[in-house]
Amino acid sequence: MPTSSWLPSESEWIDHVASEMLDGRKYLVRGLPRWGLSTVCESLVDIFGDSAQLVRGRDFTESNQSELRERVDESVTAAVEKHGIAQLVFDDYGHALRRSQGGALHSTLYRLLVDGRSARDIGAFFVARTADPLDPHFSGSPLLSRVESKALPRLHDDDCAAVGQSSIRLRALAGDSTWLARRFLGKSADEAELDTVERLAHDARRLVEALPPDTIEVLRNVRRASDITPAGREALRCIGSVIGDQFELAELVAQTPLLDEVEAVSPGWPAVLDASVGQFAKLLNGVSSAIWIDRYIFSDPSDAARFLALLANHSGSKLRILTSDDYNRPDLANEIRTALRDIDNVQVRFMLGSDRRALHDRHLVIPADKTGYTLPTSGVIVGRDDPGSAVSTRMPYLSFDYSKCWQRARVVYP
Repeated sequence: MPTSSWLPSESEWIDHVASEMLDGRKYLVRGLPRWGLSTVCESLVDIFGDSAQLVRGRDFTESNQSELRERVDESVTAAVEKHGIAQLVFDDYGHALRRSQGGALHSTLYRLLVDGRSARDIGAFFVARTADPLDPHFSGSPLLSRVESKALPRLHDDDCAAVGQSSIRLRALAGDSTWLARRFLGKSADEAELDTVERLAHDARRLVEALPPDTIEVLRNVRRASDITPAGREALRCIGSVIGDQFELAELVAQTPLLDEVEAVSPGWPAVLDASVGQFAKLLNGVSSAIWIDRYIFSDPSDAARFLALLANHSGSKLRILTSDDYNRPDLANEIRTALRDIDNVQVRFMLGSDRRALHDRHLVIPADKTGYTLPTSGVIVGRDDPGSAVSTRMPYLSFDYSKCWQRARVVYP
């Protein structure tokens, strides 16, 4: 994408990032697919020249990750020795981090950018998707605690003038998103709107799969826009406007099937027990083994047992339940064993106290696929509580090794 294809606010943003990186600043930027962040990376490298090292996370495979990690280390070090400074531009960082040696990559980058002798002379620019988990539980201090999150540029009046649209109209069409407004450069309003809607419609499923769970909940009107993570808020601003607690979908996006795709991947939870069982069974479809994490599943063991017995008629998946003990109910383990005595394909363990903070959310985890779902409360799932607006939401990737928590948990059943 040539410079002329950026909006004024985007060009200014790129120039500012480049200037700060020359002083050793380190940034993380998150965006949706198709935003153009890979092109931003290329633009930065063009600005810096030989002192910049471009790393593409999607080049990392299981077979070459060790070689590429060493190459990053050597090339950045060599650039510092030659130029006195260096810039590391890492596109699709989340993709590389998900490889089996992600911890080793993290350690290498931490040494280069934080602990190393030349760390102050190295600027860095990391790009990731909004749903990428970038805080895996590697040993040591997380690299990204030392990296500054950089928000994407917001639509300004100068951008509206550049595309020949009134501020009111362009903001209605694109919200805060320069990504959407950029489509109007060099085109008539009608042509740009038609082309943008068609492209968004084509990419709707891919875009939804890249949305963080809390963004999905805002789009389903079950969470306030102010009550989400920075990554979730950044995703919202790619497709609309955030003002205080409220989110307004851009008109261009509203004309596409995106909200239909959101509902398809994050359906409302049914109020009837049989339907709840069926919905849970759908999540387990084709899955040999899953871990259900909820600290309060067995607040009433008989309710949980009734649900699990019905589920066994719809799913052959092995379900490992990771829950919490209750100091006020010293006989809870025996109550669970009694309630589940005739139910197959179910295992129950009490999580360690040291794991409770990490396991505070309610998840259905599919370790083999390295993905899962956020779930409503167990009271809703077993039919005890009214679901209201409760939904299940797909987690594109797992940022935590739940299997290790399971392995060290205390066996309850069988």
